[in-house]
Amino acid sequence: KTQQGGMAAVGLGWDQIKEFLVPGIVTACDNSPNSVPISGDADKLESVVAAVKQAHPDIPTTTLKVGQAYHSHHMLAFGDAYHQSMIDSGVVGRAPTVPFFSSVTGGRLSNTKLNPLGPHYWQANLERPVLFKTAVTSILNSEDVANAIFLELGPHSALAGPLRQILTHESSSASYIPSLIRRQNSAQNLLQAIGKLYSLHVPVDFQSI
Repeated sequence: KTQQGGMAAVGLGWDQIKEFLVPGIVTACDNSPNSVPISGDADKLESVVAAVKQAHPDIPTTTLKVGQAYHSHHMLAFGDAYHQSMIDSGVVGRAPTVPFFSSVTGGRLSNTKLNPLGPHYWQANLERPVLFKTAVTSILNSEDVANAIFLELGPHSALAGPLRQILTHESSSASYIPSLIRRQNSAQNLLQAIGKLYSLHVPVDFQSI
């Protein structure tokens, strides 16, 4: 049994949070210039959050409702079993056919590697920090991606804040579109997203819709 873990969201950047980290607590995700989740030992997490609040009373902090310390050393206890379960289930990675920017590496995955998205990749995705800001910045700076549009596929527009912070920081006019928003009509949300994509000259298969 592993030590009890936890996570918290802190309104500081990747470099700013470093001075508050202690052994047992790591930065789990580089979400945006002003937002990082931290992860690790539950007892030490409370102390780190308290230290942040004392030093920066106006900075938002939120303890996340999760039962594990994802993207931290806690995940090393599960990594090998997770990897083996994917092999047993027949998970096989394939080279991406479109530009694929990874939040594991922070950059574009090569389409020449045989199995870049195989079990090793997803094990790393569990164990390592999420380099979301780096990946988005790589998209914005890529010569192969023109007029980027960010469409979030998920149950809520959870990445709206971080993405808008990144776009502002990078002086980018790229568009962000959520597919679903909590406590709103999901069918209407999806149709609104499709309409926004169409207005931005994205080809839409209306017959399929």
